[in-house]
Amino acid sequence: MGKDQEVMPYPFKKEVITKEKVMRMNRQNPNTSKSKVKNNCANYNTGFICSGVMIGKRLEQWIDTDKSNNKCLVIDGKECDYYDRCVKPIENTQ
Repeated sequence: MGKDQEVMPYPFKKEVITKEKVMRMNRQNPNTSKSKVKNNCANYNTGFICSGVMIGKRLEQWIDTDKSNNKCLVIDGKECDYYDRCVKPIENTQ
């Protein structure tokens, strides 16, 4: 690696992130649906794959098999119960 790509250890994963990658991550627009899902949704997995964990009014939890291991609905411009009920209210207060 050259002088421009000094390696910085990342404390939580077994990968190294270069300064170039950090700069790229900082340039992401925080107001796009992709970045909102990636930064705020607990069901987000790499590649915008949904975990499918739903939370009800009385804090009961279950796996929605229609959403689990499928592409994120919000990214496709569709409605998601979990996102609308749990994530959007938090985003609006930030």
